Amino acid sequence: MRTKAAAIALFLAGCASAASQNPPDPSAAIPPGIAAGQGGSAPGAQGSSSIDALNNLIRSQAVPGTNQDPLLGTGDLIELSVFEVEELSKIKLRIPQRGAIRLPLVGSLQASGRTVSELEEDIREALKKSYMHDPQVTVFVLEYKSHMFSVTGAVTKGGVHPLTSRLRVSDALALAEGLSADADTTIYLVRWVPADVAAQMEAASPASDRPLRHASDGKVEVTVPIDLEALSRGEQDLNVQLQAGDVIHVPKANSFYVGGQVEKPGLYPLRQETTIQQGIFAAGGVTEVAAWGDIRLYRVKPNGEREVTKVDLDEIEAGKQVPPGLKKQDVIIVGKHYGKATLIGIRDFARGMFSMGKGF
Repeated sequence: MRTKAAAIALFLAGCASAASQNPPDPSAAIPPGIAAGQGGSAPGAQGSSSIDALNNLIRSQAVPGTNQDPLLGTGDLIELSVFEVEELSKIKLRIPQRGAIRLPLVGSLQASGRTVSELEEDIREALKKSYMHDPQVTVFVLEYKSHMFSVTGAVTKGGVHPLTSRLRVSDALALAEGLSADADTTIYLVRWVPADVAAQMEAASPASDRPLRHASDGKVEVTVPIDLEALSRGEQDLNVQLQAGDVIHVPKANSFYVGGQVEKPGLYPLRQETTIQQGIFAAGGVTEVAAWGDIRLYRVKPNGEREVTKVDLDEIEAGKQVPPGLKKQDVIIVGKHYGKATLIGIRDFARGMFSMGKGF
């Protein structure tokens, strides 16, 4: 277990060292402590006294406002100029998904994850190496598109917040005014990452350590647990820096989460005996591109490890598989059927062409 976790940590540490030269964009990999699936204490086991202690920890570790310059991100529109350099005068650029911009005389520079002043300095340093002694660089943000994250579930004040500084998990929970009395001590961070990053994370870990995931359009939505009690014991790699688009889910002590290809992903109360089909039904049922044979049930065992059970709804309906019952803190992820998605895309395209033809 530890060898596999170390392999993930080593892989992501390599990403981090590269990021020290080119800071990560909002789709960068998740840091080692949570990528390895550390933690996973039994929900609600410590009671309200544990929640009070965790809230005190959150308040003590939260340091919002250390850098009030907003971070640039994917989709932001910027305008940059270099004094007396015509090739770099009033250039308007929208930061692409990969996070890097390309400029004349400069080449490629990472923009996502940088502040305006940091990007100005990066351009200045690049020009000083080959072209100018003391370039005067200005960058203006014409339109922000990327600076939001969400905190949902069992917190005092959930909602969407602007990412105006380098905030961490503890900062986000502090902005949400702490955990509510019925909160679990294991929370979840949801982030979209490049598919190749998610694949390498999975390849380096056993099934019980793998991030929960579903894919769409070249990106993978990864859901990973963060054990707040482990963080309170000093595991600061769990106090990860947030990125634009992140969602922090704080489950209630008696609840389960449904994500992936369902109509209403989210957290649902576990009030009685509930099967996995009933859990999916509570989330509005599956979408039309759902893979009925690729449904995964993630469960934290008493020793903190996470087990994965693959569920096939067709086999359950045919009586070939016993439907598993849900327990508190279970997570259900419904996969995507790419064959269905392709056929539906062709169908929708054909309908659009037919509608256009009727218009003529």
